[in-house]
Amino acid sequence: MLNALCYAELSSRFPAVVGGAYMYSYSAFNEITAFLVFVQLMLDYHIGAASISRSLASYAVALLELFPALKGSIPLWMGSGKELLGGLLSLNILAPILLALLTLVLCQGVRESSAVNSVMTATKVCFFPFNFLFLSLPKKLFFTILFLL
Repeated sequence: MLNALCYAELSSRFPAVVGGAYMYSYSAFNEITAFLVFVQLMLDYHIGAASISRSLASYAVALLELFPALKGSIPLWMGSGKELLGGLLSLNILAPILLALLTLVLCQGVRESSAVNSVMTATKVCFFPFNFLFLSLPKKLFFTILFLL
């Protein structure tokens, strides 16, 4: 909310400048400040994308390990990350592959990326009540309720 108010204030002060944080900092301060804002934004976007793709890779491996044929056969470097150099470095191959696939979906257009986003959100919303019941109720009671439905 505070971010929206800041952008509203900046847009009223600089009506000719249309843009985000880079353009406002360029107009309000100078080129060096705008460059520092740009670097900060790029670091923020890349670190956020890397952490989300890393967790998505671990979720994908956890989903694949639900199948008995794949349980225990997925190597560590594929999903959860193989630690190297005493835990200083972690290798995860699936995370950049998933990030590239999602980037390709985004490059296709708004309609396609919106459809993928809707499917992922619907999946999350559908599984939330199931997980809540499974984790909060005792197993015997949960399976009794499940078989009654």
